[in-house]
Amino acid sequence: MQNTNFLLKVKVLIRKHAAVPLLLMVFAIFLSTGIYIYTAKDDAAFQVNHIEGDPSVLNHIQISGQLIDGYHKTSFQWQGSATAAQTAINEKVETPGLYRYFMGGMKKIDDLDFSVSGTPFNRDYIITLREMKNNRTIRYEVAEATVPTRVYSMNTVYTNPLEYGIALIGDDVYWTLVATKQYGGSNGIYKLAFKSTSSYSEKSPESSVIMTFPLKDEGADDSTGIDVLGLEAVGDKLVLLLVQNNELHIQAYNTYGKRLGEAVMPDFQLVGQNTEENKPRYFEGYEAFVHAEENQIILSFNNSPSTDKTFITIDLTQAADIVDITRLTAESKGIREDTNYGYGVRDAFYNEGTLYYLTSVREVEDDSVNYIDARLPKRLVIHAYQQKKLVYKGELLTDINDDRIKWKNFNQSNYSIDEREYRNFDKLLIRKAQPKA
Repeated sequence: MQNTNFLLKVKVLIRKHAAVPLLLMVFAIFLSTGIYIYTAKDDAAFQVNHIEGDPSVLNHIQISGQLIDGYHKTSFQWQGSATAAQTAINEKVETPGLYRYFMGGMKKIDDLDFSVSGTPFNRDYIITLREMKNNRTIRYEVAEATVPTRVYSMNTVYTNPLEYGIALIGDDVYWTLVATKQYGGSNGIYKLAFKSTSSYSEKSPESSVIMTFPLKDEGADDSTGIDVLGLEAVGDKLVLLLVQNNELHIQAYNTYGKRLGEAVMPDFQLVGQNTEENKPRYFEGYEAFVHAEENQIILSFNNSPSTDKTFITIDLTQAADIVDITRLTAESKGIREDTNYGYGVRDAFYNEGTLYYLTSVREVEDDSVNYIDARLPKRLVIHAYQQKKLVYKGELLTDINDDRIKWKNFNQSNYSIDEREYRNFDKLLIRKAQPKA
């Protein structure tokens, strides 16, 4: 009887305090996880694998970037065969701020997001600026620009998304209309004047035109027109990209609209237009790699039909000079470039006669299968070209793919993936090697 009473008391005690061991277990899990994260923060593995060619070309540059997830941010540096890394732990789990660009989406410059709305038959365009901080909008402004164009076809479109026309210098925003050969009238570079969206009664300030250029003469056919591909900023210079007479015109301007120089690339024919046979053809969409400290911009155009890209390096130190044109591909059997992000997962740099191209690639087992990219193993590879020939290829080996092991045999029909749990490359940058202290 005494034993029975004792057992009853024990059961009551367990029921009353059942939450205590449970809480202790939860606390232990969090504690062990925190200890693991903290102790692992300096254990990030980085090693250089020289795949082919002369590795000495890496001595002239310094590569930097980040491995980022919801818990850590590991900043790394790579020069020659040496690497270094520093890891910071987030105070709380965060969703990584990895921006995915898609054609027609917002254009992100520094901490600002831009979008443009308008239609070919309406000359008025609305440009929206938004600044976010801690997932909260702290600035939301709009500007208007009126472009005196004429449209000659009901099928008129634009060469690129309208956001391709935006460039930022300091606090000033500039824009041009990415018009096609079907447009007449005139175009220009506009210095935009913004106002807050909360000022409904306030009249919109007028955006000013710093320079204008004709699109084509009245009644002229499309072969004489101009395709406007975009506008870029390199330091305090604006770079306007035009295609006319199957030539790529790269024009540099100051912020007052004065032309500083022009470079021309011949035999530049756009895909889908009536062009000469057996000539290289390029898609209108491009990616710009800007190194303002070197007065350098590199334009990357996709070739057709192939996976090759053509990189055009322009030096803006004196005027606008094309110093290198290299056609290359970072893809091969079982290797695809990482298309998941539009910015931050590749960079190009030209230095002392060498073009460097750093990019994140994915491993695929079958090139004909459309995989879920976020689950594929990732690699960070650099190529170096001199006089259009590959002179070096190397890879930064990391343990980034350890995060993705559990997806190896997972149901591929399930698209759900939590980016907080998986590291990604971000903010990749190539620059000149820094003198050793």
